[in-house]
Amino acid sequence: MTERLAQIRQRCEAATPGPWVEEDGFILTAAGQRMVADFVPFSANSEFMAAARDDVPYLLAEIERLRAEVARLEAKSKALRAECSDLWEVIERTKDALRDYDGICLEGAQGAWEILQGALDEEPNNAS
Repeated sequence: MTERLAQIRQRCEAATPGPWVEEDGFILTAAGQRMVADFVPFSANSEFMAAARDDVPYLLAEIERLRAEVARLEAKSKALRAECSDLWEVIERTKDALRDYDGICLEGAQGAWEILQGALDEEPNNAS
């Protein structure tokens, strides 16, 4: 966790436990038992402040979850790259083997053709 995130978490943990609610410009605990902040004149600000009590811990947890997911995916990606490298080696060896096999087959086919030509060139036996 970065230093800034650690500072945010510290402030979050030190604050009055949530959830908080906005009521007529005041920030109160959800049960309405304790005032968290005095009057905030602009309701969008007070709504933001009230929501921040739950939003910030949620966002910190989401950052941790996403970082763990990135680490997991990076490890998986590294393993897949290694596996692909191994597979490319197998493919190259297979291609080499096929080239060798093709050469053997070609030589064999040429030999068979020569035998066939020789047989065709011979005089047929006259059976009486």
